[in-house]
Amino acid sequence: QTGLRITISRHNQKTDILQLTQTLAQLYPKVMEKTGNTLQRLSKAFKKDFSFQEETSEGLKYKLVEKSSIEQIDKKLWNTYFLGKGILDWEGFRFIENCFLDQVDKEHQWKFFYIQIFDLQENLLVMGVFTLCLWKDDLLAKPLVSKDIELKRKDNKYEFTSKVLSLGSLFSDGLPLYINKAIVKDHKVLNLFFRTIEDIASKNKASQIVLRDFNLSSPYDKVFQSQGFVPISMPEVCQIEEMDWNSLEGYLNTLSKRSKKHFEKDIAPFRSRVEVEILQQVTEEELDHFYELYKNVKERNLGLNMFTYPKSVFQEMNRSKSWEFMSISIKNTPTKDSKAIGVMFCYKNGEITYVPSLIGLDYTYNQEYQTYRQLLFESIWRANKSGYQKIDFGVSANFEKRKLGARVIPKLAYIQSSSNFKMDYLEAQQ
Repeated sequence: QTGLRITISRHNQKTDILQLTQTLAQLYPKVMEKTGNTLQRLSKAFKKDFSFQEETSEGLKYKLVEKSSIEQIDKKLWNTYFLGKGILDWEGFRFIENCFLDQVDKEHQWKFFYIQIFDLQENLLVMGVFTLCLWKDDLLAKPLVSKDIELKRKDNKYEFTSKVLSLGSLFSDGLPLYINKAIVKDHKVLNLFFRTIEDIASKNKASQIVLRDFNLSSPYDKVFQSQGFVPISMPEVCQIEEMDWNSLEGYLNTLSKRSKKHFEKDIAPFRSRVEVEILQQVTEEELDHFYELYKNVKERNLGLNMFTYPKSVFQEMNRSKSWEFMSISIKNTPTKDSKAIGVMFCYKNGEITYVPSLIGLDYTYNQEYQTYRQLLFESIWRANKSGYQKIDFGVSANFEKRKLGARVIPKLAYIQSSSNFKMDYLEAQQ
């Protein structure tokens, strides 16, 4: 929020001040209309009642549809825009919804809001999904800042947390927002979209709205900033799109000389020492072990500081045909001792994109067997042999992924906050 401050000196006459106020009174409604603002939005932003008479404008010729579950959205329509993109397809969001149903801990009590805007001819203009949940305020802060704040959370895990309405979800990377290119400059449609998400945030007492996973050259940058959203850098994401090879030699030919040396030194010598298994379903005991491996990594990774996912997420993976477990263990180990030393949790998006989404490690063996690097490479190998066109690695450990041929893509988020106190505090710590 911001206001207008005008300096008045003793050289100004009362007639000057009167003329200024009259001019503002004439221009303000025009500025409000041009920027898509209303007195209702103004009252919410400044927590004051601006109840003077407001000129009515011509009704919008658009149809707004709001739903609370992907089950209420036409699957074919949704997948037209999001199939093959991370975990953003229809099945992906059904999975995420199932993971966070009926949770006890409030950090896992997620609510979903699906928004569609059509014109009167039923042409889709805007479609997206938002999640309302509890965020750690330092989620996008530097790891050293998060490390310090985590010490303060030992007595209260909800210290420095806020309810946030975010585009997408904290379980998925990528942009689950479609905006018809024809309406980029149609402020009436976009303002309907902004008013809708602001109303959702207000009704649910969210302190922030976050629009995330945009490319640096987003055509909506000026639009978002004009609506009070502040751009902030997000962790980069990694993808591999060059998959038209069918042998190890073919894969190595896609790498730079330095990356080839990395493979020959840090990956190839260890492949014969480990056993890799692809598991569609595992026993409860194996799942418990995989969950502990995941938590090992989560506790060390403060680059994107979120709450630990509940075990129900991994139980849902075990029930879903869209997920598989890539388990790695030490070769020639007695069966009773052959527990996995690493695991990759992989999502299969429409036979188009392979998504190594989460990883779990036993750090006791990571250096000796190069477990993490093995899992990264085996994910690439698995995706190619299964006929996928693309790999979406998501965020973190970008240096390791780049060495294996991944393209690193910078991303932006746009944040609108009802209070800047916490943001200012975190910025001061960095």
